[in-house]
Amino acid sequence: ILKKSGIESLQITGNISDGGHQWTMAKINGKWYHFDPTWDDPETKLSNAETPLHLNYFALPDDVIYLTRTAHSPELMPEAYNLDENYFVKNSLVLADLSSESLSAVARRSANLSGHIAMLCSLSVYNAILEDSSYLWLLVGYVADDASNISYVYDDNLKTIEIFYK
Repeated sequence: ILKKSGIESLQITGNISDGGHQWTMAKINGKWYHFDPTWDDPETKLSNAETPLHLNYFALPDDVIYLTRTAHSPELMPEAYNLDENYFVKNSLVLADLSSESLSAVARRSANLSGHIAMLCSLSVYNAILEDSSYLWLLVGYVADDASNISYVYDDNLKTIEIFYK
């Protein structure tokens, strides 16, 4: 699809913890990024059929993608070193501190009609949220004050947290 759309791309083969794997690199606005739609498949995260598409593995640089995999021939691949087109960065969904202004802004930018908030966190924020679940309720409270149930998934490699609320 990418090549037919005129986007320069490569299929990458390598390994993940439980065997062989394949993902894509694509050149966007003159810079290379890694994309893994398999790992962004919502059915692999939660069994809820209404789970929205995940974009954790969308436009990642080498140092981040290689936290979870190795490529068979990295010396033949272009260098990917940028986060400019990353979903979280491009949509201002990076939570760097726990101030009420930052929490509110990320929650409001991320919230959608399906009851889902997604964010990329700094290491300290990520650890604080996982240690104190009241931050999850606080984030949901900015967009749905009548939510009665929340669940969440997190990615220890990428430091992303996704909250689902009803």
